[in-house]
Amino acid sequence: RPLINGEMDVRNAGLSYIDLPNGLSDINGRLVFNQDRLQVAQLSARTGGGVLDITGFISYGQTIGLNLSAVGRDIRLRYPPGVSSQANADLRLSGTLQNALLSGDITVTRFGVNPQFDFSAYLARAKQETTVPNPQSMLSHLRLDVHVTSTPELQVQTSLARITGDVDLRLRGTAVRPVVLGRVNIVEGDIFFNGTKYHLERGDVVFTNPVRIEPALDVELTTTVRDYDITLGLHGPVDRLS
Repeated sequence: RPLINGEMDVRNAGLSYIDLPNGLSDINGRLVFNQDRLQVAQLSARTGGGVLDITGFISYGQTIGLNLSAVGRDIRLRYPPGVSSQANADLRLSGTLQNALLSGDITVTRFGVNPQFDFSAYLARAKQETTVPNPQSMLSHLRLDVHVTSTPELQVQTSLARITGDVDLRLRGTAVRPVVLGRVNIVEGDIFFNGTKYHLERGDVVFTNPVRIEPALDVELTTTVRDYDITLGLHGPVDRLS
């Protein structure tokens, strides 16, 4: 039961975790030790090209307690490989190392997919059984309750498509086994496939599975080929579309 008093200045530090896509760099600030509590007087870091400001405290009595808040701006996340998104975040981490909760709000401002993203490989991975997580990992004890929205009429650009829509999702589960609930509404867009341009008349991507991330499509596309008007409908989960 240590009782520590004093201050510590942090200069140009770095921190990363092997299971997370983003680490922290250029960590600067001041930490204050007050007996059994570490108070974050001021702390900032860079992650994903954006700035993260952290406040709160960590207690270290009989167990380690967390009560930290983080506000981030223009943070870029490249996950899964080939997908890039940029967002603003207002998050809070509370609880203990054995039972922590990450809550708050994330607003997506940009979203893109590069030409190297293999959608067929993504579908193949979706059909595979999930691996058993390590019960000793800190992420296995980190519960999620994060509200993810987007700026109005978020534009999504890829090598095959240009789509406009909005996002309203809730991230639940744990950091090892996250669950997504909610809806992505597609307002309009154009998709190029095999040299043919398809127009998205309407569309929704719905997440309703409370056990795993399983997007279900309800999309209608139209095109004209050799004076024939063609309408296509894609319905159901991405791994077993009709």
